[in-house]
Amino acid sequence: METTSTVQVFINEIIKHPELGYRSDGIYTYNSNKKSKSIPFLGKFVDLEESYIKPLIEFIFLQNLKLNLKKK
Repeated sequence: METTSTVQVFINEIIKHPELGYRSDGIYTYNSNKKSKSIPFLGKFVDLEESYIKPLIEFIFLQNLKLNLKKK
């Protein structure tokens, strides 16, 4: 039996409550070996382009980040 990850629970809440205004195209991770079968994998976090992040109103991290990555 597969356990539900924190990410999957969060995505399910976004889907259940569209009135909150949150949307998700998928997830970025640090470890591409931990891809979810049910959530679109968009790439590794370190490969995110600033041009993709800038127009976003909110960016949610579900895991604690290392200090040097938080600065980025």
